Amino acid sequence: MLTMGRLLEDCAAVTESLARFVWVPDEDLLAAGVKPWTELPLWIPESDSRLGGMLLADNHRAMAAGLTFRPLTDTIRATLDWDRREGAHGHDAPIRVTPIAPEREVELLAHGV
Repeated sequence: MLTMGRLLEDCAAVTESLARFVWVPDEDLLAAGVKPWTELPLWIPESDSRLGGMLLADNHRAMAAGLTFRPLTDTIRATLDWDRREGAHGHDAPIRVTPIAPEREVELLAHGV
């Protein structure tokens, strides 16, 4: 099973990032007014009536039928290369994601959120 923690740790390793990850309960983020999916990309609270649990899909049947994956780090590198090519500043494409502002992140972490 691939967890979000594993995905993020592998992203940090591939990019040689010094990022530290702090896990915060959905309820605390929602109470602080953090916007799901936009301020924290790929985060949708499980309590969301329309999309909650979307990222918890079970693929065991597909894997049993022969579904395979390339190594996660290969996908991360390819995605990073693609984003650097297609999403670079000055490119005509719109910004794909506007994550939480660094100042807001510092504020939330300082308040224990």
